[in-house]
Amino acid sequence: MKKGSGVDADAQAFITATGITDTTQKSAINTLVLDLKSYGIWSKMNALYPMVGGTATTHKYNLKDPRDLNAAFRLSFIGGWTHASTGAKPNGTTGYADTFLTESTTLTANSEHISIYSRTNIIGLYCDIGTATATTQSNIYSNFSGNFYPRIQASNGGTGQNLNTAAMFMSNRVISTQVQGWRNTIKYTVTNNSIGRSTVSFFLSNANLNGSPDSNYSPRELAFASIGNGLTDTEASNFYTAVQAFQTTLSRQV
Repeated sequence: MKKGSGVDADAQAFITATGITDTTQKSAINTLVLDLKSYGIWSKMNALYPMVGGTATTHKYNLKDPRDLNAAFRLSFIGGWTHASTGAKPNGTTGYADTFLTESTTLTANSEHISIYSRTNIIGLYCDIGTATATTQSNIYSNFSGNFYPRIQASNGGTGQNLNTAAMFMSNRVISTQVQGWRNTIKYTVTNNSIGRSTVSFFLSNANLNGSPDSNYSPRELAFASIGNGLTDTEASNFYTAVQAFQTTLSRQV
């Protein structure tokens, strides 16, 4: 394992919970944890979904807290999904996953990020992660023109042009007046005031709209997702580096 340090205790807890035995997958998990800790990012995470192991069972676990509990933010897959070594792919019509993580009870005002790693290049009106009430929303949306909309604790969000949706995307807020959209290491900055935190949980591959899925089901295969505190520019770049190294070890990078 990496740096001669053996298996990190947090990595081992996840490996034990998932029952993963493949040596490459175990090494990738261990290296990811060590990288996030060395970059000072691990402590900022509430939920990390590495989508490793190839089954609904292994994909559901939260790397930060690998207990099989709603309170540990493990995923509940709903509707049509295909699980493989490359990740978890919803069918685009009924498939989504509940994280059980709610902004208003878990996250901090003006310090939040959400991210997904998409392996699918397809343009359309889709939400890959989101939560929304009548007054506020946080999500990663795209539209039919290929634009990427980052929103965090706001009523709307700006847009960054993107013509290839096979990438790592992040919506990020670290101050009350601005939200960032990241595609890999490219940052879009938008003037956007925060107005509050949602009271319903985040969904993956859809947006939780007042407790129910909205109409914008995503068909994109997810190979990673995260929810946590806001990240500095350096942390955001390092986060991508760590996640991309993880995907490369698993031979599923885009």
